[in-house]
Amino acid sequence: MVKKIAALIVGLIAAVLMPAGVQAQLVGADSPPPAELRRPYRGLFGSPGDPNTPQSLILSASLFGAYDDNVLADLSGTNRPDPRLQRSGEYYGANAGLNYSLSKTGQRASFGLTSGVSASGYRFDEDTRLSPQAHLSASLNYSLARRTTLSLSQQVVYSEYYRFMLFPSLDGLDDDGALAGDPDVELFERVALRYASGVGLTRGFGPRSALSMNYLMGYVDYRDREFADWRSHSASIGFSRRLTSHATLNLGYGYRTASAREDDSAAREAHNVDLGVSYSRALSFSRRTSFSFGTGSAILVSDDLTAPDSDPRTRFRLIGNAALNHELGRTWTAQAAYNRGLVFREGFDDPFLTDALSASIGGFVTRRLDLSAIVRWSFATLDRPGRNQHDSLVASAQARYALGRFVALFARYIYYEYEFDPDVPLDPGLARSLDRSGVRVGITAALPLIR
Repeated sequence: MVKKIAALIVGLIAAVLMPAGVQAQLVGADSPPPAELRRPYRGLFGSPGDPNTPQSLILSASLFGAYDDNVLADLSGTNRPDPRLQRSGEYYGANAGLNYSLSKTGQRASFGLTSGVSASGYRFDEDTRLSPQAHLSASLNYSLARRTTLSLSQQVVYSEYYRFMLFPSLDGLDDDGALAGDPDVELFERVALRYASGVGLTRGFGPRSALSMNYLMGYVDYRDREFADWRSHSASIGFSRRLTSHATLNLGYGYRTASAREDDSAAREAHNVDLGVSYSRALSFSRRTSFSFGTGSAILVSDDLTAPDSDPRTRFRLIGNAALNHELGRTWTAQAAYNRGLVFREGFDDPFLTDALSASIGGFVTRRLDLSAIVRWSFATLDRPGRNQHDSLVASAQARYALGRFVALFARYIYYEYEFDPDVPLDPGLARSLDRSGVRVGITAALPLIR
């Protein structure tokens, strides 16, 4: 109970500092200029690089001590959890990483590349665990004609852990923009290579209309053959028409499917029908406050082809999103968002219909001290009979004090809780419920080698 109250306090801090009077009318205000043009950075540590610099290379490292309080239930099977799950108590560790980014822009093409490698080590009594990770992301936009653009993207991630995060993104699809997430919530050992490949084509028709076509393939290659590899495909076509400077009419169709590689006959299908409006505008009382929302729908087809006598089940679901952003003073930013969508996740046969709420706040207290906090809650349901619900709560708060341009002290609190209902099919090596909190205190450094 104490840990849950602490997690809620993190969310309340963000809520209290949100702007009052959100009911203000949406009239008359233009969108503010980009934040980097009007809010100079005040901190000494980790300052952003020059946006005009085409490349950067940053070496980072940290040392920390930690304390975790874990309550773990129903863990069995052959899957090996991180040692942090096996006990409550103190431990310490270190990590180091190297991150490179490149950006090139020409008359007809633009190219972006980000890559990084890192390794984290943990020491528990006489036991030492080393966890490496690597990622590579590349994107290319090429102008085929005056109003026609081809887009290509590729992402590859090597990770040793699996995460349960079930948060839909703003478009209502899976939140896999970052295939590797927070190491404090990646707790179950499953060594894998994760790939995401995309291609898109956009054709403009005048200043207000555009037609777009997109395809995305995701693939998870588990190095341990005890786990089935996972792949997903999605394709979409859409037409958008800007009605006003703030509202856009969207018409489109999308198709998604996902399955384990060894059993394509059990693939699940979802059809997205995008017939709605997206809206984004600054609130009238402040050019630093903006509100946006979007609507859509999804049709879920769940026909288990491995059972010949089974009847197909088709479900219609509304999806959408809403977000509120506010800039407090010259350095603080507060955000709140609601997303509803279908989430396909490796390890599960059926997609989850998910509602998610999030709130965050961050900024500088002094020139050397910055604070940040975020809380995310989701409630998901499998579209099948029985007790098939899942809920999760993730919260974190961090304080960082700059000793100089390249070195800072930090303290972080994390809370992570989830629970699956008994009828949700779950790998026996994964825990059906988890209640975990922890504190990390240490020193971190970031040295720009190219900037």
